Amino acid sequence: LRPHIDEAENQAIWACWIGHSTVLIKLGKTWVLTDPVFADVVGLNILGMRIGPRRILPPAITLDEMPRPDIVLLSHAHMDHTDMWTLERLTEQWPGQIDLLTASNTLDVAGDMTWKSANEIDWGETTTIGDITIQALEVRHNGNRFPGEKCRSLGFHRTGRSYNGYEMEYLGARIVFGEIGRAHV
Repeated sequence: LRPHIDEAENQAIWACWIGHSTVLIKLGKTWVLTDPVFADVVGLNILGMRIGPRRILPPAITLDEMPRPDIVLLSHAHMDHTDMWTLERLTEQWPGQIDLLTASNTLDVAGDMTWKSANEIDWGETTTIGDITIQALEVRHNGNRFPGEKCRSLGFHRTGRSYNGYEMEYLGARIVFGEIGRAHV
């Protein structure tokens, strides 16, 4: 069963799970996309080949079927949450039109792409983009992209890669997005 995005048009709040941690959320007229992964293989690009795990199921919708996201939320830098192939496609398709929000010490992974804005947010901090108020939440996880990197869960609180959950508020309604997993790698 495929989602019908056109049904979201008349809804104030609407959401579609696309796969893993990728969720498309409509809040008013604003589209939020969490941890976007649309690639068949998530991992490293070595000499033009993607090396890493293959997705088990295709995404519920494709990038071509999706409306332009206004906001992309990245919870942490793991490759299955911060997929470079997908982020490159998003910024190529909609250059300078998407706001990126990511966890502390992770902006270096994708911040140099053609975003409308690209910012980090830390636990307890709040920002507003359009009509949406977003607060970063502490979750139990870890944030390193590669083994051996400094990570907040390993005690590098100021310099390690962090990891967020997010609370989005729109007209009094609140939606929480967050991954909970092991605290240590």
